[in-house]
This record gives sequence, structure tokens and C-alpha cells, in this order.
Amino acid sequence: MLAFRGAGSDFIKLGFPSILLMKTLRVILSLPGDVGLEKEAAARVLDRVKTRVAPVAELHTLLWEHDIPAFASPPAAGAEPPFLPAQADIVICLMWSRMGARPGFAPSRPDGQPYASGTEYIFEEALRVIRPPNTEGGAHAGPHLAVYIKDAPPILPLKPRAERERLAGHADYVDQVLAHWTSVPQRPEGPYFLRFRHLDELLGDVEERLWNAIIAREHGAEAIRNSPSLPWRFPEQHGSPYRGLLPFEAEQ
Repeated sequence: MLAFRGAGSDFIKLGFPSILLMKTLRVILSLPGDVGLEKEAAARVLDRVKTRVAPVAELHTLLWEHDIPAFASPPAAGAEPPFLPAQADIVICLMWSRMGARPGFAPSRPDGQPYASGTEYIFEEALRVIRPPNTEGGAHAGPHLAVYIKDAPPILPLKPRAERERLAGHADYVDQVLAHWTSVPQRPEGPYFLRFRHLDELLGDVEERLWNAIIAREHGAEAIRNSPSLPWRFPEQHGSPYRGLLPFEAEQ
């Protein structure tokens, strides 16, 4: 849950809705373990945006690699419904040389074929419901779907040979999946693909897309984005004040 730390009342005075009227937006992330630095930095960007939009929207975020049980079908009556990619508002996948873990609850594609990885499950289920805006200029239907691809050779060990070949096979499979996903003509409503080499390229686009997707679904967020940021206080509350850098303490 988000902590408001006393700032919400100031936004309500400015005309923002109360907590009771706040919209909840679902965010799904697929960030495999081979993108550890990018994963941590992107999570801090998301936390910063969550803090700023807290007066008008709550971002309910799930990370596939940590929260797989939340995506599974409820085991018994009265259990929480599964968190389905098709029902998300924002879906972000970060890819390099590995895919997200295989779903343990064995979801299948519409043709009956099982998904080989969590990344494919999240991407294809979200893509299936994306529609262009209606003729009256309405919002796009379906999630805002973005895929970030690290443009760098995979890191492979020299030995043992079997491990090197196993990891190279994973990287080859990622390339095959991406070639398939990007082979269709790109549409204005998405999905969006971005290759990046440097962390700043990734974080700048992630933050921009988060804001645009949130504002498209909760117009009150635009006034917050255009207002001065609240003062940065402590790393545990606001993250690092510098994009891509982590807070640190002086060594004793």
C-alpha cells in the first residue's frame, strides 16, 4: 500500500479527488534475472512515479518473477481472482538474454499450445486485447504494452561448455521470439519496442511512458506531472534524486 505522508491534503485543496474516489491502475512487470541493474533502477523510477500520483491514483504493481501465484487461477471459492495480463493497464517487459520463468499453472494460447515462458504469456495475453481508439477519439482499449530490449551481446561463461551452450540457447530463443513479435507492422496503439544500450535511455523512456499511460487513464495525473515535484527527503521514501543512481551512505 502507498503511504501518503501528509502530502495528500495539499493536493485535495488544489482540487484533486479524495482517496475514496481514487482510481486503481494495474501494472505488470516482467524483469528476468539477467537484467538486475536495469530491474532495480526501473523499479525506483516506478516507485517515484507511484509516490507522485498517489493523490489521484494507486498503482497496484506485480512483478512476474516474484508474484507468479497471483497470476494463477484461484484455488478455492472466495479466493482472490487471478491477476490477468489482459486486465492490466500497463505492461512492461524488459528483455536481454533470458525469458521470464515458465508459468507453473500452465496457461495456454488460444490455439491450445502452452506458453514456454512467463514473458511470452504476459506479452501475448496483453497484446490480444489491445484495440485502436474508437472513432470518437476515445482512449485505446487494452493495456499500454512496452518491450525494452537490451542491445548488448549476452554474457556467457567460457566454462563449463554445457552451461555456455545452455545460456546461448536461451539467448537464441529470445532473439527468435523478438523476431516473431516485431515481424508484424507496428500500430499506433502498440505494442511499443525500444532497444537501448545505456541505462539513461531505458529509464527516460520508462518514466515518460508511465506518465503518458497513467494520464490517459486518470486525467488528474496531468496536473501533478506539470506541478513542481515535492522536495526530495529520504532515500527510503523517494528513492535516489538522480535517475539511474542508487542512494548510498558514507562508509564508516
